[in-house]
Amino acid sequence: MKTIYLIFSVCLLSISCGKDTSLSPNLHRCTFSDNEWFVEREIQHAEGTVVQDTLEMFVISFEDRQQTGWEGLVACNMPDSFKISNRKVEISGKIYSHPRMDYRYAPIELTSIRFSN
Repeated sequence: MKTIYLIFSVCLLSISCGKDTSLSPNLHRCTFSDNEWFVEREIQHAEGTVVQDTLEMFVISFEDRQQTGWEGLVACNMPDSFKISNRKVEISGKIYSHPRMDYRYAPIELTSIRFSN
């Protein structure tokens, strides 16, 4: 389990952000250093809850896994203002996958995020 967290943390650290006008104003585009990453699926208006993982990373968790195909997602471009545990959010974005890596939470590049009631 520690190995999975370590691999995932290294993957997230290999991502950098740049400004993109197709995203909400408070978001940046993610850039993956490894060209094997691909978009697994795109989601629109999925409702989840921001939770703080044991490694102090913030995960967007979902009660209904069918919304995203995953129990939780880690945004490579989540603004600090949304890193509040137990807050409900509505997100849209691109879920990425890698053919040679296993991870507990899939990375997502958010195209929009907002607090929901």
